[in-house]
Amino acid sequence: MKLPSLSPQTVFYVAGALTTAASIKGTGAYLMTETNGDLLLSTAGAIALGIAVYAGCEVAFNHKGAIKRVVAGFVAASAIALSSYTIYQHITLPLVEQHQAELRQQQTDARAEAQRVRQQQAAVTQTLQQQQADLRQQIEDLRQFNAADASRVTDLDGSSQKGAAWQAVQLRKAIAERNTEIGQLMGRLENYTQRLTAAPVTPVAETVQQHTPSNTADVPLDQATLARASLYDLMTLLLVLFAGWFKTHKREQEQGQVVSLQAANQAAKDTLQQLQNAIVTCNGAIAHANEAAMTCNRLQWTAIEGGKSLQLPAIEQTKEGFRQLTWDAAVGLLKNRKIIPAEDNAVTLEIIMQATGWGRTKVTELREFAYENGYLARDVKGKGFTYFYSEVASNVIPLASRTA
Repeated sequence: MKLPSLSPQTVFYVAGALTTAASIKGTGAYLMTETNGDLLLSTAGAIALGIAVYAGCEVAFNHKGAIKRVVAGFVAASAIALSSYTIYQHITLPLVEQHQAELRQQQTDARAEAQRVRQQQAAVTQTLQQQQADLRQQIEDLRQFNAADASRVTDLDGSSQKGAAWQAVQLRKAIAERNTEIGQLMGRLENYTQRLTAAPVTPVAETVQQHTPSNTADVPLDQATLARASLYDLMTLLLVLFAGWFKTHKREQEQGQVVSLQAANQAAKDTLQQLQNAIVTCNGAIAHANEAAMTCNRLQWTAIEGGKSLQLPAIEQTKEGFRQLTWDAAVGLLKNRKIIPAEDNAVTLEIIMQATGWGRTKVTELREFAYENGYLARDVKGKGFTYFYSEVASNVIPLASRTA
């Protein structure tokens, strides 16, 4: 089976339509995500954007009118940019979702870490507070011991009991040692207080914020991916451009062929006109010769008006510059039966037209004139008449015209 041949511009237009369809598919897939699965909105938006790209390129490259082409070019460029970036978003959507999942995991980990830190800080705080309470209790106990010993020292100082002075000295020594220990415990207590004051518990929200990026949707632009996403629309642009070039080339070839055909047709018309002029000239010469013979036989024609001899020319020139038989010469051809009839002796319009070079209207008038003057006879045939040469001698001019 012989496959139909396709012109280059048709191939490019079909290829452009296919790349546009691919672009529509990619755009529609991402719009489904944006519209939460609304098939009508996604399909309508994708098709409208694809048509804007294709039609804009077609008008910008292949139509006339500077303003129209500039506007169409702007529309096509805007639609290509929007379509390309939409396809880019569709391609990078899995990467964005993965990035967002990683960010959510980071937030979860940050919250867990903050909770752990908070629990750890709470445990440290509780330990320090417990240690402070223990130190205060120890200090309080030592102070109570000192107060009791100080009271006994006072009693011993006023007593005359043997060994009272020595006991008082021992008690004062014990009180001094306790005061030293109380000072040390007070220093440790101050240290615990400073630790509690200098390291407060960090809130969970603050820790999460420290571990969360400022923009959770901020994904670096991949220029290579964007270029690949623009491939469909850019190919549509190039294919429509190539189709327009091939169409222009074909139109120029056809115009060249038309010019050649017109030149050949005009040459043929000129040649045909020259052949026709030659035939008319020959017929005119024949008619003139017949008229000359008639003049010799009848001496000359007598003019109907004026009563003077009249020598009639056989050929005249039209307004267009063509040469044709005169009326009288054509009448003479029928009158003298110089036009050969058909095989059935019928004198048809076509035969008269060929002999005189006249049109159908003028030949019809000539044939009616010949009939009215007795040069031709006719019979009814169907809805019309068949004309043939009359049996009456044609060299006698009737005095009055007959009516049909």
